[in-house]
Amino acid sequence: MCHYLAVPDSKWLTEHVPSRVQDKVPYYSCPQCDQRSISAATSSEWSVTRVTSAGTEVTSTDGQVVVNGQELEYVYMMEFLLEDGTGWLVARIWKQHAVTFLNDISPETLIWQEDGVRFVEGQLKELSPRPGRSEQKPWLECCLLSYNGLNGERLYHIFDTTLALDCL
Repeated sequence: MCHYLAVPDSKWLTEHVPSRVQDKVPYYSCPQCDQRSISAATSSEWSVTRVTSAGTEVTSTDGQVVVNGQELEYVYMMEFLLEDGTGWLVARIWKQHAVTFLNDISPETLIWQEDGVRFVEGQLKELSPRPGRSEQKPWLECCLLSYNGLNGERLYHIFDTTLALDCL
């Protein structure tokens, strides 16, 4: 399984060509997987025949076709600094839990739908403390999962939570 992470800023977008465009949304192949496929192909009796939306197509000298690589998916990744009666903690939310959190607005929607962008910005602004009014912090009721990270540190993940704010 591929775990490549990219932030598609303007530099990244100029260096990568979408493998396909669907409903105004460009989709990209994982450059890390593609590069491994190309390296493996050129170091043996395999040759790269084409790059497709499914990945890099590699063909052997005996005609066997293998598709390597993976198409990248758009995901939300957010981090919140939360305070309760016991202190402060950092809680993260990503992938499908973040889509649920943002009222089922997919990350792809934000690429082409201005209303979606305004809605998400408004929701996140409502969760931010008001400038000059630090005593009036917004409330967030959420489900938290705590778990131990790779280094034994305690981590928190928000799940099964939907924002119910009226900000439009």
